[in-house]
Amino acid sequence: MKVTEDHSLFTLDDGVVEVVKVSDLRVGDYVLVADVGTSEHTHYSTAVLRRVSDIRFIGVVDGYVYDLSVEPYENYVANNVVVHNSTFGFGLEHIADGIFHLWLDNVEDVKEVRRYLIIKKMRMTNHYRGAYKVDVVPGKGLILTKLQV
Repeated sequence: MKVTEDHSLFTLDDGVVEVVKVSDLRVGDYVLVADVGTSEHTHYSTAVLRRVSDIRFIGVVDGYVYDLSVEPYENYVANNVVVHNSTFGFGLEHIADGIFHLWLDNVEDVKEVRRYLIIKKMRMTNHYRGAYKVDVVPGKGLILTKLQV
């Protein structure tokens, strides 16, 4: 299985299921996996523990990395491993006071590329609550235009 080091898996610690970042896992640790099967009319799975036998750093990989969100628990099964979507919780939420949130409109809907930027603060203090349009201008770089709300 290939995952980013910020993904979280489930492990068992003194009989208690806990969430652990992949970067904190060690060979010999156990992770929760789905033992998937089928019967005549249903698909089913049970959770079992499997020992981590090898961990390898594979470097940067071409392709896409998806950040899935499955309500209400943010858990899902990927390649038979029970995964928890908590990259945000382990990362920016705990270390950042200001976060730049970039997004694009759906190009198929708007028929042009429009980029936006929101500056978020994780602490409950006064801060600018607006957004900016971002234009990429060759030879100039990023041009920010404050959006009027």
